[in-house]
Amino acid sequence: MLSSMFARRAPAAFSAVKSMVGPSLTGISGSPIFQQSSQQQQQVRWVTKKRVHRQLKRQRKVELAAKGIFPPKPNNYIPQETPVLNAVSREERDAESRRQDELAAKELQAKMEIVKAPLMRFGFNGEALKMSDRVRKLVDLHNGNQKEVVQAQKQRGMELFQLREADTGSSAVQGKKPLSKILSALGFSM
Repeated sequence: MLSSMFARRAPAAFSAVKSMVGPSLTGISGSPIFQQSSQQQQQVRWVTKKRVHRQLKRQRKVELAAKGIFPPKPNNYIPQETPVLNAVSREERDAESRRQDELAAKELQAKMEIVKAPLMRFGFNGEALKMSDRVRKLVDLHNGNQKEVVQAQKQRGMELFQLREADTGSSAVQGKKPLSKILSALGFSM
């Protein structure tokens, strides 16, 4: 085994060593130890039934394609060249989207233009109560702390985006909550 590995890796060195040692070294069976093997090791490759089946299937496909017979298409197959019916072009969709955005902006602007009484601290409503100027200044939101200001901004935003009276669960109102946090962090007020 060792001699065959040595012979394969360095044939010139093997022949030099063999000539120096001579015929004196022999193995058990009488043949020299440093004998080159004429057979090369072949790599064994297992061919499974599945692999044979796939190869035969590929060959049949190629033969049928040469004759002009192609395999059937899968169910509900739609070729790429088929034109799409009742499709709207990208420009028309963009125009419709812009029109809807303009309508929503006008509606929001109309809601914002409705002037309501200024918000006050402690949940007071300036329209419903009659109070003196001193008391009004005391409960004015400008004298409130940050928590009261943020709470008033949330209340005003909910009134702006609500779909009906006392609506707090619609997606427009819920989507406004993170927006108010971002705007208050940036220094804007609603």
